[in-house]
Amino acid sequence: MEKLRAGGLSFTGTDESGDIRIAELPGHPFFLASLFQPELQGDGTRPHPLITGLAQAAVRHAAAR
Repeated sequence: MEKLRAGGLSFTGTDESGDIRIAELPGHPFFLASLFQPELQGDGTRPHPLITGLAQAAVRHAAAR
């Protein structure tokens, strides 16, 4: 874990037990690793903000190329 932190990875989210569930790479356009499954939590009418954020980052990245 310390090697990952030394490489720049930030652990930014935990579950109720305190176990790490989200990791991010600051400075990257969209690097987010999550063990949560937000797509299963909604009512099916609106995408979760995590999914929307990924789509928006992909569009920005494509437009910049």
